[in-house]
Amino acid sequence: MANPLFKNYSEFHALLSALTVAVLMVAGLLALLLALQEWVLKSKKMGVWIQSLPPLETMESYLFLVNRWGFILLTAVLATSFYYYHALLWQYSLLLPKTLIAVAAWIIFLTLLLGRHWRGWRGGWAINSTLCGVALLVLVYLVSCIEI
Repeated sequence: MANPLFKNYSEFHALLSALTVAVLMVAGLLALLLALQEWVLKSKKMGVWIQSLPPLETMESYLFLVNRWGFILLTAVLATSFYYYHALLWQYSLLLPKTLIAVAAWIIFLTLLLGRHWRGWRGGWAINSTLCGVALLVLVYLVSCIEI
């Protein structure tokens, strides 16, 4: 019996992809806010708005929480891509590069999360890795939107 929520698997995959991009965009915005917060604190230009933000450690913990959920969702997107579209991956010239870029973003997030766990990466590593991974996924998402 077919799932009444989705007419076909591509709808499910598209919804899961959009949710993943949305979650990881929140991670990107958190990374930008964290970078701005670090810059303001280092430059000693305290503004009223910076005092309303949570401490750096709390912001970092939020960033890694969102990164973890985004990584889980990205893993699900890649798994559904390979499962449902494995035959198409080699046939269409645009589908393979999009998949490879998404896998590169997945590797960036995996490296970041493992580096945080094993080596205690934080600060610049967290900000730069998150922004690089998000930039790759935004690229894939925009190409997908143009393709439709």
